[in-house]
Amino acid sequence: MPHSNAVGTNPVGKWVRIPSNCVFYYRCPEHGNRYVLSIVFAFDKEDDVYHFAFSYPYSYTRLQKYMESLESKQLPFFKREKIGETLRFSGFIWNLNVNQSIKQYHFYVLDERRL
Repeated sequence: MPHSNAVGTNPVGKWVRIPSNCVFYYRCPEHGNRYVLSIVFAFDKEDDVYHFAFSYPYSYTRLQKYMESLESKQLPFFKREKIGETLRFSGFIWNLNVNQSIKQYHFYVLDERRL
């Protein structure tokens, strides 16, 4: 499944997709043969602030339906908890708790829709 790689700058705040010829996935022996994501990016101005995002290409609606389907299964290793709301775009901040025996992972997801 392809991923969505984007970069945004301030004060403009416009997000643009990073060209696929500037994004590389490879297995790295230095990191236990795990996959590594490398991005080639040239910064225009030293004082500018840049934001990078990486995510699966889900729409807001599709993501909500998927999260609801996981919750409805009442899986013992998955829990979603709303921990806040965004001020700007009426979205939520979620804590996703994925627990597998000894290891436990927490993911914080900013879930907002831009209208």
